[in-house]
Amino acid sequence: MKIFSKAHRHLSVLMTIFVSISLMSFKGVGEKKKTNREVVVEWYKNVDAGNYQELRKLMDKKYSFTNSMSHIPADGNSHIAMLTMFSSAFSEMKHTFTHFVNDGEWIAVYGTVTGKHAGDFNGLLPTNRHISNTWMHLFHIVDGKVVDAYFEMNPANIVSQVNE
Repeated sequence: MKIFSKAHRHLSVLMTIFVSISLMSFKGVGEKKKTNREVVVEWYKNVDAGNYQELRKLMDKKYSFTNSMSHIPADGNSHIAMLTMFSSAFSEMKHTFTHFVNDGEWIAVYGTVTGKHAGDFNGLLPTNRHISNTWMHLFHIVDGKVVDAYFEMNPANIVSQVNE
């Protein structure tokens, strides 16, 4: 009886270990890792919707944003402040994508943004004119989080459309 009891305990321990290992190996099974393109599309859906809490979830804790209008990289909070300012000046904002170029952890995107000048934009009072402007955005994405972002657009093009 003692031998059976000891064997039963060993079997019980082995079963516990087996179940634990099995659960660890199945963790994440069925969960599809987002592609860089899916992260970018989700990023801009959140930008267009003004859903900055969800956008923040896509940013790495070391997130850095660099754009042609400032020589100082911005952190996540500063970038969201810029987006908030732009979206308050332009309603009906919509980003469309023309090209994606993916290279490992990096993805470049070229597209167009459209919107309606419905609020103050750098001292320009609302005109209700519709604008359209091209842009390029380079993202460094690691494990579904944006670590670095580099953005280029021509704000003079927007100003000229607002002032027509």
